[in-house]
Parts: sequence; structure tokens; C-alpha cells
Amino acid sequence: MDFDFSPEQREFVEEVEAFLDEHDDPEIFDLTRENMAQIVDTPKRREFMRKLGQKGWLGITWPKEYGGSEGEGVYEYLLNEALAARGGPQIGKGVGIIGKTLIAHGNDFLKVTFLPMILENDV
Repeated sequence: MDFDFSPEQREFVEEVEAFLDEHDDPEIFDLTRENMAQIVDTPKRREFMRKLGQKGWLGITWPKEYGGSEGEGVYEYLLNEALAARGGPQIGKGVGIIGKTLIAHGNDFLKVTFLPMILENDV
């Protein structure tokens, strides 16, 4: 069994790292305990998450019909690992829990109303 990341996955990590270098800001990336608890929500962090959404990285595993990429979960993992290593905000509650729950169980109104907002980090 091969547990190494594929060349495509390693290329994605390089792209993510370059993006994070470009947007390096101590108000966004902070390894202190309080920040890592993911309870810190600031305008700069929310704007940074919007940029992740613009890159298509907030909906990596979502179905295309809801604005996602239908990508493999390993890419979401790799993105979260890179963000966590720098103390940045991670993909979690909105995209991971609420969004995926709406996709699986929400009615059409909820999906049409909230899924685009989640991918743009507007909620």
C-alpha cells in the first residue's frame, strides 16, 4: 500500500503554500492557543476565507451542482493541514458540517439560499 501523496496532490500543496505566503498576515495567521481554538473571527480572517472561496477551495468536495469541485477529500485535508500549520482559519463548520448537512438533507430553498453564501464565506 502506497501512502505517499500523488504528484498532483503535492502540486496542490505547493499552490496552497504559495497562496498562503502571498497572503501572510499576523492578523490572519496566529499559532496562539486562543486562535487555534477557532473561536476567533475577525474581519481580516473572514476576508481571507472569502479569498479561499474565490479560489474554489471552500467547496473542494461538494457536488458541482452546488458550486463545488467534486474533488477528493484528501485535497480538503491538505488545505486544512497547511492552514493549521500556520494558525490560519480552517475549513470546518460552515463548509464541512453545515454545508454538507444542507446538501444531504436540506430542501431546495435552503440549498439555493445558503450554499452559495457558505462557499463565498458570506454567512
